[in-house]
Amino acid sequence: MIRINCDLFDIADRLREIDEGYTLMYNTRRQRFEIHRQAEGRVSYELTLPYDRLDARSVEFCRKTRKERAAALLREIDEANKALEKRQLYDTKKEAERRTEELLSSI
Repeated sequence: MIRINCDLFDIADRLREIDEGYTLMYNTRRQRFEIHRQAEGRVSYELTLPYDRLDARSVEFCRKTRKERAAALLREIDEANKALEKRQLYDTKKEAERRTEELLSSI
Protein backbone atom coordinates (compact mmCIF):
# COMPACT_ATOMS: atom_id res chain seq x y z
CA MET A 1 0.00 0.00 0.00
CA ILE A 2 1.23 3.44 -0.92
CA ARG A 3 -0.14 6.41 0.97
CA ILE A 4 -0.92 9.36 -1.32
CA ASN A 5 -0.53 12.71 0.40
CA CYS A 6 -0.34 14.94 -2.65
CA ASP A 7 -1.34 14.51 -6.26
CA LEU A 8 -1.84 16.53 -9.42
CA PHE A 9 -5.47 17.49 -8.77
CA ASP A 10 -5.24 17.69 -4.95
CA ILE A 11 -7.64 14.75 -4.62
CA ALA A 12 -6.07 13.65 -1.32
CA ASP A 13 -6.65 17.12 0.16
CA ARG A 14 -10.16 17.36 -1.24
CA LEU A 15 -11.02 14.00 0.31
CA ARG A 16 -9.75 15.22 3.69
CA GLU A 17 -12.12 18.20 3.31
CA ILE A 18 -14.98 15.69 3.21
CA ASP A 19 -13.68 13.85 6.26
CA GLU A 20 -10.46 14.68 8.12
CA GLY A 21 -9.89 10.99 8.80
CA TYR A 22 -9.82 9.97 5.13
CA THR A 23 -6.53 8.67 3.80
CA LEU A 24 -5.99 7.99 0.11
CA MET A 25 -4.04 4.82 -0.59
CA TYR A 26 -2.93 2.96 -3.69
CA ASN A 27 -3.13 -0.80 -3.31
CA THR A 28 -0.18 -2.05 -5.37
CA ARG A 29 -1.22 -5.68 -5.14
CA ARG A 30 -4.71 -5.04 -6.53
CA GLN A 31 -3.69 -1.95 -8.51
CA ARG A 32 -6.53 0.26 -7.32
CA PHE A 33 -7.14 3.37 -5.27
CA GLU A 34 -8.73 2.93 -1.86
CA ILE A 35 -10.01 5.23 0.84
CA HIS A 36 -9.18 4.34 4.42
CA ARG A 37 -10.29 6.23 7.50
CA GLN A 38 -8.32 6.86 10.64
CA ALA A 39 -10.34 7.46 13.78
CA GLU A 40 -9.58 6.89 17.44
CA GLY A 41 -6.16 5.46 16.61
CA ARG A 42 -7.57 2.79 14.26
CA VAL A 43 -7.43 2.68 10.49
CA SER A 44 -10.34 1.08 8.66
CA TYR A 45 -11.07 0.40 5.01
CA GLU A 46 -13.88 2.61 3.71
CA LEU A 47 -14.20 2.07 -0.04
CA THR A 48 -12.48 1.34 -3.33
CA LEU A 49 -12.58 3.99 -6.02
CA PRO A 50 -13.98 2.55 -9.26
CA TYR A 51 -11.60 4.59 -11.43
CA ASP A 52 -8.09 3.84 -12.65
CA ARG A 53 -6.91 7.43 -12.14
CA LEU A 54 -7.53 10.20 -9.66
CA ASP A 55 -9.76 13.05 -10.78
CA ALA A 56 -12.91 14.95 -9.73
CA ARG A 57 -15.01 11.79 -10.13
CA SER A 58 -13.17 10.31 -7.17
CA VAL A 59 -14.23 13.17 -4.90
CA GLU A 60 -17.84 13.06 -6.11
CA PHE A 61 -17.98 9.27 -5.68
CA CYS A 62 -16.68 9.64 -2.15
CA ARG A 63 -19.26 12.32 -1.30
CA LYS A 64 -22.10 10.35 -2.85
CA THR A 65 -21.34 7.12 -0.99
CA ARG A 66 -20.96 8.54 2.53
CA LYS A 67 -22.89 6.82 5.30
CA GLU A 68 -24.87 9.99 5.92
CA ARG A 69 -26.31 9.69 2.41
CA ALA A 70 -27.27 6.00 2.69
CA ALA A 71 -31.03 6.61 2.73
CA ALA A 72 -30.87 9.03 -0.22
CA LEU A 73 -28.61 6.66 -2.14
CA LEU A 74 -31.02 3.77 -1.60
CA ARG A 75 -33.88 5.94 -2.86
CA GLU A 76 -31.86 6.82 -5.97
CA ILE A 77 -31.15 3.13 -6.59
CA ASP A 78 -34.83 2.23 -6.12
CA GLU A 79 -35.92 5.00 -8.51
CA ALA A 80 -33.38 3.89 -11.11
CA ASN A 81 -34.54 0.29 -10.77
CA LYS A 82 -38.19 1.30 -11.15
CA ALA A 83 -37.39 3.34 -14.26
CA LEU A 84 -35.44 0.42 -15.71
CA GLU A 85 -38.26 -2.00 -14.93
CA LYS A 86 -40.78 0.35 -16.53
CA ARG A 87 -38.61 0.68 -19.65
CA GLN A 88 -38.17 -3.09 -19.90
CA LEU A 89 -41.92 -3.62 -19.54
CA TYR A 90 -42.56 -1.04 -22.26
CA ASP A 91 -39.99 -2.67 -24.56
CA THR A 92 -41.48 -6.12 -23.94
CA LYS A 93 -44.98 -4.83 -24.70
CA LYS A 94 -43.82 -3.15 -27.93
CA GLU A 95 -42.02 -6.33 -29.02
CA ALA A 96 -45.15 -8.41 -28.33
CA GLU A 97 -47.25 -5.94 -30.32
CA ARG A 98 -44.77 -6.05 -33.21
CA ARG A 99 -44.74 -9.85 -33.28
CA THR A 100 -48.51 -10.06 -33.03
CA GLU A 101 -48.87 -7.59 -35.89
CA GLU A 102 -46.36 -9.55 -37.95
CA LEU A 103 -48.15 -12.83 -37.23
CA LEU A 104 -51.60 -11.45 -38.05
CA SER A 105 -50.44 -9.78 -41.25
CA SER A 106 -49.06 -13.08 -42.56
CA ILE A 107 -52.42 -14.86 -42.25
